[in-house]
Amino acid sequence: MFPVCMKDLTFINLGNPTQDDGLINFEKLRMIAKEIRQITNMASSPYDISNMFDSPTSHSQIFAGFGHQSSTDSFGTIRRHQTYNRVSSVISNAKRIYDESLMVKKVKTYLNNAEIIDDENRLLEFANQFEPGTD
Repeated sequence: MFPVCMKDLTFINLGNPTQDDGLINFEKLRMIAKEIRQITNMASSPYDISNMFDSPTSHSQIFAGFGHQSSTDSFGTIRRHQTYNRVSSVISNAKRIYDESLMVKKVKTYLNNAEIIDDENRLLEFANQFEPGTD
């Protein structure tokens, strides 16, 4: 993914002048900022409350668990085994969310401690070593 982002940033930088008639080209800066914002968004893990529930439900049913209740949600009864299945699915989904957040922490820790190679000549040597050309 990084090579694609690097290509986009390079294209924006080389394809647009930094100054135009002695004025700063803010459109170029906006495009670079937008691209960096997209990269930042890809690096973060969004929290989605709908992942906690196994089956698709209406918003009123989701928010009923947090104290908001609609008058139409109070009709009907639920059998014991259905309640157990729902609770177990919520628990399994909560475990999945926890596992995902733990994985995000592990990845961020790894990336913070990883050796970053930014020497293009060394990277080219690695590329030729691991993916030799068909000469």
